[in-house]
Amino acid sequence: MKKALFISSLVYCFVINFAYANEAELQQKINEQNEKIDGLTSVVEGLNDKIQALEEIVKNKDAQSEEDTRNEKLIKDLAKMIDDLDNKCVKKDELKAMLESQKYSNEETKTVANIPSDENKIFEDAKALFRNKNYQKSKEYFLELDKKNYKTAIVDYYLGEIAYYDKNHKDALYYYKKSAKLDSNASYVDTLLLHSGISLESTKDNVGAKKFYELIIEKYPERITAKIAKQHLDDLSSK
Repeated sequence: MKKALFISSLVYCFVINFAYANEAELQQKINEQNEKIDGLTSVVEGLNDKIQALEEIVKNKDAQSEEDTRNEKLIKDLAKMIDDLDNKCVKKDELKAMLESQKYSNEETKTVANIPSDENKIFEDAKALFRNKNYQKSKEYFLELDKKNYKTAIVDYYLGEIAYYDKNHKDALYYYKKSAKLDSNASYVDTLLLHSGISLESTKDNVGAKKFYELIIEKYPERITAKIAKQHLDDLSSK
């Protein structure tokens, strides 16, 4: 009887120890699996961050592509409007004849003779004269540079500005068109477009003027020229 009881106790101990051993091993395996799950969770979170970053890049590329397409359209619109100016402005031969027919006083002739020989100096002096609203002398300097083909885009722009402020709107349109064709991305193009629109409006071409005002508002919405263009556009719309 005692022997049977001993054997039963021994078997019980083995069973208990085996159970504890299995439980400990099972817990260890559970812990290992939890660690693996935590590791996988970190990997998944890292992948999600990368996916979001890639989605943001794609989104930005799409936005940039849309912006490039929009800018390309605006440039094409600008080029078309510049070409449309052909019928609105003085042609080259006509302008040349006009310039050759101009009579200067002795003092003005002396001024032309005293133009510096250095092109950079002529350019800086011409801009200074323009800023001081000495348009006649400034024009002589810029025409000298124009003959030398010096910085033709901005020189033509200044010649257009001089004609604009002298209210010679057809001459202004001629020079603006030349300048824009040479460099349609220059920093002053919004002013060139605005003054082109006002010049067209002054020649009673309100349809053409509206196109220029609309282009300025669309392409340069944050600039003061867009605000002025909107005022002109509103005035034309109310007529």
